[in-house]
Amino acid sequence: MNSRIEYFDVVSQALQDAGNAVLHFYEKEYQVHTKDDGSPVTLADKASHNILIEQLCGTQIPVYTEESDSVYPPAETFWCVDPLDGTKDFIHATGDFSILVSLIDRRQPSIGFVYQPTTGDLFFAQRGKGAFARSANGNTVSIHADSQATFAQQKLLVSRFHLQESETKLKDQLALLGFEQKGSCGLKMVAVAQGSAHIYVNSSDKTSEWDTAAGQVILQEAGAALTDIDGNQLIYAKDQTNNPNGIVATSNFDHQKVLESLQICLN
Repeated sequence: MNSRIEYFDVVSQALQDAGNAVLHFYEKEYQVHTKDDGSPVTLADKASHNILIEQLCGTQIPVYTEESDSVYPPAETFWCVDPLDGTKDFIHATGDFSILVSLIDRRQPSIGFVYQPTTGDLFFAQRGKGAFARSANGNTVSIHADSQATFAQQKLLVSRFHLQESETKLKDQLALLGFEQKGSCGLKMVAVAQGSAHIYVNSSDKTSEWDTAAGQVILQEAGAALTDIDGNQLIYAKDQTNNPNGIVATSNFDHQKVLESLQICLN
């Protein structure tokens, strides 16, 4: 199955090497700096950035990471990378952080990888070829969203550090089974993709293209749905890198109902 995904060998090796670099700093003392947008950045972010830039450049495709200071987008087709998704969770040692790599082509992600360094789990997909999970021991399986669970059986995922009141209200509005705060946009998206959760909402404008691109491919190839809060498709390679109308990922049980209920909660 791995061989079906383009660039699998080079990207998976780059992710493993970057993950090892990140873990070198994990649960140790290091300086935390604040970027212009108020978000934190650590030496782990920068070490991962350097490794991924170096190794992905071997594909002859331009690379842009969250820590890049070059013009965005760098080309029509490029690697879009988050060297450490969930930096606050990394700092607080929750284990909920990941490294995200996606290939953007003509303003949409076509290949996506989500790697969790603390477990060694790798999730990956390519448009039209399915979604997969590979455990640390190399076992690879297809993954699929749980689109059969009713709302009363569904779990909602929300951010641990960027929680909005409207998102917790959604649990009661839809009479969901429960909700869980979890770090890393990428990890929340793959949780929906593999059926361990059913809805993930971030109604703010704080997520960026590198947060969602990799997870989007995996979600959609697993049969799940992803839109903004108005039901529109996410667009990439924009002048502004954030997702201005938030994101809603569902198992595709009734995506429209989730959107309508979220609007009630927001208003």
